Formats: sequence, C-alpha cells, structure tokens
Amino acid sequence: MKLDKSSIIDIVVMVLFIAFLLSDVSSNVPYFDLGLPLLWIFFTLLDIYKKRKYLRNIPEHEIRISSNNDSYFSAFPFIAGFIVCVVSLLFYFVMDMENNLLIAYSILGLLLIIQGLQIIPTALIKVNDDNLEFEHAKIKKSVPIHSFNTFSVTENEIRLNSDEVETLVFQHLELTTSEIDLTTNFLRRYVK
Repeated sequence: MKLDKSSIIDIVVMVLFIAFLLSDVSSNVPYFDLGLPLLWIFFTLLDIYKKRKYLRNIPEHEIRISSNNDSYFSAFPFIAGFIVCVVSLLFYFVMDMENNLLIAYSILGLLLIIQGLQIIPTALIKVNDDNLEFEHAKIKKSVPIHSFNTFSVTENEIRLNSDEVETLVFQHLELTTSEIDLTTNFLRRYVK
C-alpha cells in the first residue's frame, strides 16, 4: 500500500505535533502552541489549492482512476478532521485554553474535512509521445500505443492484448462503472 503525498504530510505533521506537545518546547518558545496548528493549516490550504487547481485543469491526454489503496486513504482526512474538531471542543469545555488556539484547531479540523472531499485517484494512465504510460504505486510501465490492438476494462484490471507482444495487465484497481466507461473511452481514442 502506498500513501499519497498529502496523507504522508498529514501523518508526519500529526506525529511531530504530538511529540512537541509531550515535550516542553512550548514553555520555552513563545506562541509555539499557536504556531503548530497555523503551520498545519497553511500546508492543508496549500494541498487543497493544488488539488483544486488539478481538478479544474485535468489534461486531456491523461486520466486518473481508483486503485485499491484509494478507499483506505481517502477516509484519513475525514477521520483526522473529525478528531481535531472533537478534541478542540473537549478542550474548550474541560480545560482552560486560549480562544485563539481553539479557533485555530477548529479551523484546522474543518479544513481537513474539506481536504477529504477533494479526492484525486492515484492510478494514472496517460499518453506521452506515442507511449501509453501506466503509474500505480511503485509500478510504472510505458509501452508503445500501436503495439496493442484490443483491450478490456473490468472493475479490477485493465488488459491490453496484442498479437505481437505479451498481454499487459494493469491490476489492483477498484473501478466504478463511470470509471470503467471513462477508461474505455480514453483507450478507444488511442488503442486501435
């Protein structure tokens, strides 16, 4: 299972945040407690911006489709956002915390939930210089487009067939019916 970049950043920031909370750095550095959530908010906003920019300008020569890993990691921002919101509310009622800090954590929780709404599938198929390129986790394949004459797309795999070279199978997918149609239409334009 391969994590996408935004999930890795969120996990690293959460671990660093917990480590800093358990240490006494906040007593020595002024406004350190407020700086951590503000930094996390900044990186979350940056990730949301990048995803929105990509989703508005999807290149015509590529498609992204769902893999097995996407269903696991698409829920992470929702869970993290919900936990941050609930913990900030608990701290408001249980502990005497600054309002600025609680507002920062509440905003962070909401931004994490918004980040979870913008899902970009990790498996990629694109056409580049008469080559069909597949990327999924650590697997990267590039094959000449014209070496295949038929293909089949199912919910678990994409199979490219040829009389000249061995069959190429792109596996570990979790395609919906709309993604199957999208992939079929995309491959029809190039595989003839």
